Amino acid sequence: MSYKFIIIHTYGLGDAVMASESIIGVSRFCKENEVDFTLIVQENSAYDFFESKGISCLNGGPKTFLKEVFKSRIKGKNIISSRTAAGTQWKNRLIKN
Repeated sequence: MSYKFIIIHTYGLGDAVMASESIIGVSRFCKENEVDFTLIVQENSAYDFFESKGISCLNGGPKTFLKEVFKSRIKGKNIISSRTAAGTQWKNRLIKN
């Protein structure tokens, strides 16, 4: 089976720094197990930080997340998604769906 792991990080640089070790660990796990990995960030500062750590990511937000989910479904991939911190109700509904 083909899997894709998507993490959406809609917060700024401080949260990116706090989440970086976990995201690096997930990224390594995905590389070792041949799982497609995508990190989506919303803030430019978080994007620059993750790129400096060697983690390629997409600069976008919820719309980019939905686009990635849609593209993966078309390709027949099973999707595992996560977000980096607790959010508002619309974020909870977005990730749930």
